[in-house]
Amino acid sequence: MLKEEGFLKAILPLSRKVLTKEGAERNPDDYKHQGFRGFWRLVCDLKKHHFDEVWIFDRRPLFAWACYLAGIPKRYGYGFKEDRFVLHGPFMPKQMRKLHARARATAFMAAHGLSIQETELPLKVGSFVLKKIKEKIETLSKPIILFGIGATDQHRKWQTQSFSRVAAHVLAQFQGTLYIVGGPKEMAEARTIKKHVPDIYRDRVMISKGFSIEDTLALAKESALYFGNDTFLLNVMAMEGRPTLTVFRSAGDVLAYRQNMHALVPPDDKCGTEYVTVEAAYQLLDRYMKTI
Repeated sequence: MLKEEGFLKAILPLSRKVLTKEGAERNPDDYKHQGFRGFWRLVCDLKKHHFDEVWIFDRRPLFAWACYLAGIPKRYGYGFKEDRFVLHGPFMPKQMRKLHARARATAFMAAHGLSIQETELPLKVGSFVLKKIKEKIETLSKPIILFGIGATDQHRKWQTQSFSRVAAHVLAQFQGTLYIVGGPKEMAEARTIKKHVPDIYRDRVMISKGFSIEDTLALAKESALYFGNDTFLLNVMAMEGRPTLTVFRSAGDVLAYRQNMHALVPPDDKCGTEYVTVEAAYQLLDRYMKTI
């Protein structure tokens, strides 16, 4: 996406995938930078591009050493460990290593005098797709609330029955339509959530079956609020300036780099989305539904 917008000249993929214990099917190109030999392949790949400068937003020293051996003159990174021997300062305090990646990167940029103002622009969507989605939702009750149930890892998902209870609560308290959004593998969960919503509200629950990513982006542009555990939709809706209410498995996972991003996390020192209560979700939703 950044390359299409003209921000990047080229993309150099880092290929260090980790095999599961079950032994997923292995593509050699996916592992060419894995291990000692892979490290030297990375050094050679970097050398080919003759970079003048590199900014490393990764905590591990491996990338700093690879850039040093590739002969890149200007090298900037966190410097948490041995990488500070081959990087240019200022370096970040070691206690910042445990911060969320966004907070760590923001502090790093500020230390180097770089602007950290919010400069994200709403994502572009083709006019044809936007028109198609507007026509699809034209007769639906407004506002539209997005429920994002997708996640790359199962342990980051909130419970289906919790989504159902929150959906019923929102539809009982407010007019509007809930649009459940997820990938193909989440469609069964979406149908289960809708099934457990009381009959009287069920016609105001829609499912994004067959949606492409661009369809989803267009729907986000037409929606008033986001709730769920899908961080892709969280970032999209945040850039659109909409309130986002997101379930996280721990306080350490929270994304909150904009004022319109609000988190639901487990109490105390617990870890797991199952510890986030529907009652906490009710309170947060009631507060922000009144603002849209």
